Amino acid sequence: MKKLEQAVWEKGEMLGFGSFILRGTRLPGICSRRPRGWIAPSSFPIVFTIILACVQAGLASDANPSQASPQPTSSGLLDGLVFSGPTGAKGMKADHHDEVLFQDGRFRSVRCETWGFSAAEYRAERQGDAIRFWAITESPTHGTLAWEGVVRGDSMEATYVWTKERLFWTTRFEYWFKGARPASGMGSVNGS
Repeated sequence: MKKLEQAVWEKGEMLGFGSFILRGTRLPGICSRRPRGWIAPSSFPIVFTIILACVQAGLASDANPSQASPQPTSSGLLDGLVFSGPTGAKGMKADHHDEVLFQDGRFRSVRCETWGFSAAEYRAERQGDAIRFWAITESPTHGTLAWEGVVRGDSMEATYVWTKERLFWTTRFEYWFKGARPASGMGSVNGS
C-alpha cells in the first residue's frame, strides 16, 4: 500500500474509488464520491474563461446604456384606476380572480394581500396609446412579486413573477393577469 500512496503522491491520478488526489496533497481518507459541485482541476481554465466572458458582457452592457432595457420614468400616470379580472399561471387557464388598484403612486393587488404582499410604488411611462408600468411588491414571508404590464384604454394585461429565495434554492413562478375597469370606475368590490 505504501508504493500506491507514493505513486499517487508523485503523479497525482484518478483512483478507482472516484477520488482525485492532487499532486503534493494528502487526503485523510478515500471518499467514495466526489463532493457536489466538484470541478476537475483540468477544467479550471475553461471555467475561468466562461466567468471572464460573462463579466465582460456585463461591463459592455453597462458601458452602452442604449442596449439596456428602458427605465421607467414617471409614476402616478395610472392613479385612480382599478382593474378586475382573471389570473393564472403562465401557459395555463385562469385559476382565480384578482383586483388591481393604482392609488397615490402605489400599486396594489387585492388577491396577493392574502399572502402579505403589500402595496408598493409603481413606475410608468407612456408608449404611444398605452402606458407601461412596473412594480415590485414584497411579503415578509413569501418573497417578492415583480409586475410588468400595459394599460390600453379600459383594459390591462400584465405578467408577474413570484420569487421566493430559500436556503438552498429559489422558487420562481410566472403568472398572467387580464383585467378591465369596472363599469363604476373607481368603485371596487372591496370598497377601496
